[in-house]
Amino acid sequence: MTATDAQDGSSRTRVLPSDELQGLRSLLASACPFPEPGPLPSCADCFQFQLEVSYRSDIARVEFNDISLSGSEYDELIRELIELGGST
Repeated sequence: MTATDAQDGSSRTRVLPSDELQGLRSLLASACPFPEPGPLPSCADCFQFQLEVSYRSDIARVEFNDISLSGSEYDELIRELIELGGST
């Protein structure tokens, strides 16, 4: 798993143990397929997220902010990724 900060370009990479990877697979399956991107709700002080998943030769991307994330099918997945990223 690699997380990149778009503001400063820094990134962190972490190899996930199989139990954490299996949990992410389940969350990802519930969020797929990613919808076509649309305009994000306006928000001056929101975090902006871009999730990119690559598997074999397929790449899927979705973008959202705090407003569009809340209650969406990505909410639990992103919170789990943030938690995993913070535990490196």
